[in-house]
Amino acid sequence: MLVTVKNRQTLTDIATQYLGDASRAIEIAILNNLDMDDVVAGTVIQLPDIDNYKQPIADLFGDVTAPASAIENDEFVDEWTLYYTTGLPASHG
Repeated sequence: MLVTVKNRQTLTDIATQYLGDASRAIEIAILNNLDMDDVVAGTVIQLPDIDNYKQPIADLFGDVTAPASAIENDEFVDEWTLYYTTGLPASHG
């Protein structure tokens, strides 16, 4: 499977989201000839096969859940502004 790295996303995020196991981030790095911190947004990377017993975990995270480290700067600023100007979390905006 090929995935495109999102802004500020780490290999650990990708391993958790798609493979259900954060420890497989090293395997992704090796497969794609990357350093763990050498991940650039927009890069398309190859993922190793998922372990069948981890599929339910990967399904839980899936594409509908954006990893925390992949939040766009504008999203963070908007949430920060909302919180500090109104005292309300973003879910109330």
